[in-house]
Parts: sequence; structure tokens; C-alpha cells
Amino acid sequence: MSKPGKAKIKSDTERANSAQGTAAPLTNHDHVPGDVDVRALRLRLKMTQGQFAKRFGFAVSALRDWEYKRRNPDRSARVLLKVIES
Repeated sequence: MSKPGKAKIKSDTERANSAQGTAAPLTNHDHVPGDVDVRALRLRLKMTQGQFAKRFGFAVSALRDWEYKRRNPDRSARVLLKVIES
């Protein structure tokens, strides 16, 4: 059998196993940063919400939602917040 044919069979088998819930667990686990106290971070940097949002490219409304715990930052925002925090 040709290489593309073998690859197609392997892909189809993996897709079927995944759909049935019998897929092998992934070996490379992504690390997702935990919660960040956005307000404490902003205050530590001595910035207003507007300054912080503008400096790091966040929407002020999102920043407010994070600070008042109405919403949690998504994965990429948490990564950036952790970098800012360090």
C-alpha cells in the first residue's frame, strides 16, 4: 500500500477512536496558567484600567469584567497576564 493510503487509514482509525472515546491520551500536555488577580497586578503597576488596557492591548470592558469576576480571561489572555506578572 502507498504511503498516502497508509496515512489515510491511520487518520481514519484515529478519528473513529476519538469519536468513540477510545483514543489514546495525548502525550504532550499544554500548560494553561491558572487564575491571575488582574486588579492586584494593575495596581502593583500603578496603572488605571484605561492605561493597563491600552498598554497591553486589552479592551477596557474585558479588564473590568475580569476585575469584577464577571468573566475570566481566556487562555491567551492568561498567558499574557502571567508574563506581565513576572
